[in-house]
Amino acid sequence: MQPEKKPLGFFALLTLGINATIGVGIFFAPTAVAATTPGYTGSLVYLFTGLAMLPVAFVYGHLGGRFSEDGGPYVWARLAFGPAVAFFIGWLTYASALFSAATVATGLSQHLTSAFGGGIGPRTWAVICVLLLSLATASGLHLSALAWSTVTVLKLVPLIALTLLAIVATLAGSVPVAARAADSHTLDVGRALLIVVFALQGFEVVPVLAGSTHTQRVVPWATIGSLVMCTLFYAVLHGICVRAVPALATQKTPLVAAAQVYGGELGARFVSLGQIISAVGIAFGQYAITPRYLAALGRDDGLGRWVGEEDLRRVPQRALWITTAGVLVFVLREELSGLFALSSIAVLAQYAVATLALAVLAYRGHHGVTRKQMGWALPALIGIALVARGAEAKELLTTAAVTALGAVLMFARRARERG
Repeated sequence: MQPEKKPLGFFALLTLGINATIGVGIFFAPTAVAATTPGYTGSLVYLFTGLAMLPVAFVYGHLGGRFSEDGGPYVWARLAFGPAVAFFIGWLTYASALFSAATVATGLSQHLTSAFGGGIGPRTWAVICVLLLSLATASGLHLSALAWSTVTVLKLVPLIALTLLAIVATLAGSVPVAARAADSHTLDVGRALLIVVFALQGFEVVPVLAGSTHTQRVVPWATIGSLVMCTLFYAVLHGICVRAVPALATQKTPLVAAAQVYGGELGARFVSLGQIISAVGIAFGQYAITPRYLAALGRDDGLGRWVGEEDLRRVPQRALWITTAGVLVFVLREELSGLFALSSIAVLAQYAVATLALAVLAYRGHHGVTRKQMGWALPALIGIALVARGAEAKELLTTAAVTALGAVLMFARRARERG
């Protein structure tokens, strides 16, 4: 009997990484980047961040190419460091997803406030979004899966259309360069790098499905390819916004404002619709997946099976509503730029531990990981450190507190069992 053919090839993995990367972040990142790095220098920030993350993509690609098992960092950490450290990797992955879900909800609420207004503030919209998304997720995976699948193509259409409009208008000379006011803020490239990390994260999901690929050789190419393609696309989009939009740092919907300049009212409406589709689709994906990171820790050596129990609709309800409570805390507490940073810090910590796992596995020679591949560990850690320099003390403390909460929960459960 022939073994069952695995479903994923290079194209499927590449689109998975691109879909996970191009979400709500790029619709708001140009404003946050322009506030710290004005002018076309902002486009260089995207390129530099992508370059700094490239060794990390190599780390994830190499490890994903050596393990024919789904799970990604949790699998690697379990082999390299044991179940206790693997738990913290899983918890960091959950924390990163939690911050990302809060960021997506906040970004969506800002756009809804701009589009509909009606006296409802962005935080009220954010709470409404969180509750509606949680209720939709609680009803089962069908709606979330449908939204995630459809949005892959739909959200790219307005971004590509905006790019083409900008190229045509630039070549025709029909759009003058936007006048920019004198900068009144302090140049802070480090902060901009941290913001862009949020917009570029997503390539790391490719190795999570390494066990479902035709061949392991496609995993590194898809991982690296998704990061490189999205980095270049984002740098171009930022330059388009800089050229067309004066006072970019004050625009709540920068891509929509750029589309207004290049394509008139119709262009603005088209990009605005694409922004809603992208944000809602990513939000459905976030709320379908994030509780499952927590549910994955529902093991005997983790938080206990009660966390991961699913109902008849295959939804981990306890993990879902714990996640909902956590997201509400952050959408009511943090501004969008702060959520960008929190998500970025958590995912950078995840990148660092995965990189250390590569070094340990390469030193031991496990799973065909050679000492030659250990050479990617040092530049990856340097890139992570460079980007992380933009973090503020309160954000580091918040991330540390969330990580410590995972440790407290795990040790409290073990102490209760021993008692």
